[in-house]
Amino acid sequence: MLILHDPPTRPLTDEQVAQTKMPRQDIEALVKRLVADQEAALRNTGRGSHRVRLRSEKVSHMDFSDLPLLGAHDRSEAERRAAILATVRSYVLAFFDQYLRGLNSELLIETAPTNEFVDTIETFQPAKFPCPKQ
Repeated sequence: MLILHDPPTRPLTDEQVAQTKMPRQDIEALVKRLVADQEAALRNTGRGSHRVRLRSEKVSHMDFSDLPLLGAHDRSEAERRAAILATVRSYVLAFFDQYLRGLNSELLIETAPTNEFVDTIETFQPAKFPCPKQ
């Protein structure tokens, strides 16, 4: 399973491109290649896989750790950060329950996520490898 903070859909600004010290077309080619490699890895697993995309406008990369929660400035921010961590934890537990304990997880087969932090859940079927000839 891959849980990721989806990058914003808007293009990088000229300032952001300048900070990378790479031409825009190289950045776009790199991102395209990374997405293709990710897709290939998820599609070629032996037992199937899942990709959970979290909403970029609500979740940051750092929200995958407890540092933002520990550094929260007030109770409201702490509650929001704790809710994000709880979301990530619930998907990880659902994945382990399904693939290690053999329990079906409704959370992983949702077609329209109801969690405010989750954008999409994609399920990739097990890879079909050709049978060796006898």
